Amino acid sequence: MTDELLSEELSKKCFKIEFHKLWLDIKCFEPLRGFCSEAEYEIALTHFLKRKFKVEPQKRIGNFVIDAFINDKFGLEIKYCIDRNELNRLVGQILNYVEYPSLKIIFVVLFNTCDGLVEELRRKIKPHVKNVIIVSKKTVRVVYDDSFFPSYDAELRRLRDRKKKLEAVR
Repeated sequence: MTDELLSEELSKKCFKIEFHKLWLDIKCFEPLRGFCSEAEYEIALTHFLKRKFKVEPQKRIGNFVIDAFINDKFGLEIKYCIDRNELNRLVGQILNYVEYPSLKIIFVVLFNTCDGLVEELRRKIKPHVKNVIIVSKKTVRVVYDDSFFPSYDAELRRLRDRKKKLEAVR
């Protein structure tokens, strides 16, 4: 084997290992509490993934903003408790994201979404895209005291401010 072929083979194996580590971390993620908004789940999951990966939250890709860009290869789109209208919007988002070569694989994580809508999303996406992984997670909503989670609240405020600035740029 030439050095070039060996380097390409090694690169593919590293990508597969990275993919599997990320996929397992997303599947194993359990938030400390049940949240009531997409932004809260986004903050919790990105904090969790930052332990092992390079995570860029709210990354602009073309004319769109993906929830997180991980290791300069993977996209992460997070949704919470979606309905049919949001599902159709999500299909459009995903079809726009797959056009960008920097996104090798897109993980769509659906929190507290009914199984019927998850299956409908899979049916709508499957004929068009092969590099989208859909993960459905059910969590329990818990009543809590905000004072136990001050870092999440501060991060949530920062995320909301950043979203407002990005929307103002559009």
